[in-house]
Formats: sequence, structure tokens, C-alpha cells
Amino acid sequence: MARFAAWVVAHRLRRVSCITLFFLLPLVGFISAAVVVLVANVKGPREALIDCLLALAVLAVVLAVAGAGIAAVEITTALVVWCTSIGLGSLVGRYRSLTLAMQAVVLVSVLGLLGLVGWIGDPVVFWRDLLDLLAEVSRQASGVDIEPLFWESLEQLAPIMAGIMASAVLVALSLALLLGTWWASGIHGGSFAAMFRNLHLGYVIGGLATIAGIAAILGLQPLAGNVLLVLGTGFAFQGLAVVYWWSWSKQWPRGWWLALYFPLFLGPAVRMSEMALLVTLGFIDNWYRLRPGREDMV
Repeated sequence: MARFAAWVVAHRLRRVSCITLFFLLPLVGFISAAVVVLVANVKGPREALIDCLLALAVLAVVLAVAGAGIAAVEITTALVVWCTSIGLGSLVGRYRSLTLAMQAVVLVSVLGLLGLVGWIGDPVVFWRDLLDLLAEVSRQASGVDIEPLFWESLEQLAPIMAGIMASAVLVALSLALLLGTWWASGIHGGSFAAMFRNLHLGYVIGGLATIAGIAAILGLQPLAGNVLLVLGTGFAFQGLAVVYWWSWSKQWPRGWWLALYFPLFLGPAVRMSEMALLVTLGFIDNWYRLRPGREDMV
């Protein structure tokens, strides 16, 4: 991977091509952001900004030729994601701290959630109306009345749908940060594994999670549950770091990670249970240090 990263970083045409191409491909859009993180880390924010502006121009041309009806949305999304990625890559490149960048992306996701809720007004009404519209469009397009229980189950998620969307963005940005930092570590000669094993969200984010959790339990603020969902997603990554620290410290046998990731393919119930376990593990570690000797990068 170090050779691939060095090959991409070496020429602007390659960087711009990768940033644009991976953004357009389904399911792997985070790789586009990872390339931006890599460039900002290795080349600096100025070079990354120039690459992103050129990629934005190429993207606009491609969408115009394709006649995409949602070109404005695509370009706005690309601009926001790439600018955020420049900031994350610059933080890691300057301070050599994955922890600082992860703290930043969690806080940015929470601020994005608050901005979204402020923009749409009542999130419950907004998401229910949107789901009803999607159900009607799907019905007209297919000519089949899709299972009503499916849409009813989605409507039940309306109170936390904003949090789900913000958490999805957090996951995508976090994966881009981790992948881009891994590539950059191969060029710099640093240890990405050590940086990840020491991941620690800190007491500020931990305090916000505690306040949001109490407010959600007591029903004091409907928004609290959404904020807690986003912060919990961040702590899932810290829980994952705890597991990797234990595997390194205890010298677990090769292939142990299969036991960690295989349950994610066993269905929603098992997947959610494992995620809840990782969140709990990360939150406890944040206060009580489940990793003796862990170095606080920030």
C-alpha cells in the first residue's frame, strides 16, 4: 500500500483522477476522501485544496455531460466532504495525532447534526414526510405496493433519523481518515497501528456523551438521542482501538480478527449487539483506561 500511496501522491493528474473517480463510484466514495486526507497529510493543505478544486471542475463537467439532475447536490456534497478531509489530513500531518483528527471529526459530525436539525425544523415531521414521498415514488415506479410494514418500520425511526444520517457521515469520514492516514504512514515511515491503538476521544466528548445520555434517558430533550447516537458511533471506533490494543498486548493468534468482523455479517440483531458492545467498551475505556500504558496522543 505504501507503493500505491507514493504512486498516487507523485503526480497531480493521478491524485485528481482518483479523487474524482472514487467519488463517482457507489459504496467506495470514502476512498475519494481518503486520497484527499493522504494528500493533505503528505503534501500539505494547499496542494490538497488545488487538487480538490480541479477534481470539482472535472466532476461538474462529468455530471453536466451525463445530464445528472442532482448535480448541485453532488457538487455540494463533494465540496463539504473534501474540505473536511483536507482539515483532517492536515491535523494528522501537522501534529502526527490520529486522536486529534478523530476528535475533530466527531465534533464536526455533531455540529453537522445540529445544523441539519436547525435547517429542517421538526425532524420527525420532515423524515416522515420524506419517507411517505419515497414510498409513493417507489409505488409509482414499480407499480407494486411495497410492503406497508416496511415503510411503517422506517417511519418509527423518524425521531432518530437525523442521528442515523449524521452517524453514517461520521463512519464514512472516519474510514477515510483511517485509510488516508494508513497510506500516509507508509510514506512517512510511521506506525499507523500504534496511532490507532492509542485512539482516545477524551473527556470533552465523553462529557458530552454523558450529558446527552442523561437527557435522552430522562426525556428532557428529543435531540439528545440523536446526539448520543453520533457520539456513540465515535466511541465504537475507540472500542475497536481497545480490542486491537489487547490483541497487540496479549499477542493474540493470527486470524483473531475473523471473530471480530464475522458477526457483522450475521444479521441486524447480532450486528447491533456487537456495535453496542464496542461503544460500551470505548466509553468505559475513555474514563477508566482499559489499556494500561496507553499513550495519550492528545
